[in-house]
Amino acid sequence: MPSLSPIRDALKGRHSTRLDDIDLLRTLVEHGTWRVPAETSEGQHRLLVQERAGERWLQIFTDGAALEQHLQAIGHAEDLAWIETTGEWLLSNLADDLTGLAINPTLPDGIRFLSEHFPSLRSWGRARAVEAALVERRDDEATVSLLTESAFLIAFIPPDGGGAPQIALAPDPQGRQLAAIFTAPDTARIFTEAAGRALGRKLTLQSVPGGELFANLGRMPLDGLVFNCLGPSDPVAVTLAFTLAFSAEASEATD
Repeated sequence: MPSLSPIRDALKGRHSTRLDDIDLLRTLVEHGTWRVPAETSEGQHRLLVQERAGERWLQIFTDGAALEQHLQAIGHAEDLAWIETTGEWLLSNLADDLTGLAINPTLPDGIRFLSEHFPSLRSWGRARAVEAALVERRDDEATVSLLTESAFLIAFIPPDGGGAPQIALAPDPQGRQLAAIFTAPDTARIFTEAAGRALGRKLTLQSVPGGELFANLGRMPLDGLVFNCLGPSDPVAVTLAFTLAFSAEASEATD
């Protein structure tokens, strides 16, 4: 049977345990054409929330076919307005008053997330926004704030004997000292697994706010930084001058 779509294949894979939560969340946040039922009033769209028995669920659909299947399953004969949006926007803007998020409800590949999972979902939405800003090399004030307030992962290599763990460096054929920085759990996992095999040691991860991280890295003897050096999102390398904006932010915060 032919595949329905990559996103629906991912949902099916999660049901069969072929896909773990980290890979699933990467697929959800990168999906760019979610359909969400909405109502229109005076030219403004408002997302519809399914309210029943005191619960409030936001229902979203992977594509038009999934939405149509759902409407047929519940016997909805009327046209239903909808908007199309990205996984980044959806996951970043989940409201606190929701009971949960239902993906393709009533369909065999449907998945639900309770509100207790929203902090993790929002972090993936923010990570995707950070990745886009880095790839586009944006340097406006809003981007500096986004990176300052976001959390990043760094890997540490345990020492052979005594001493403190060392921050892991990204592989560089020119021998430069480039700190390896990660925007999301999957990008960090790919690196730590590869580096662990190469070194014969298990690396550890630490989450650090961007403002603190970049201000500290700016004081280290490094040549630069590399974000997501082994993917799956596009790797982005910057010089150490990149950290100057964050050092200024850190100074202003302590004044």
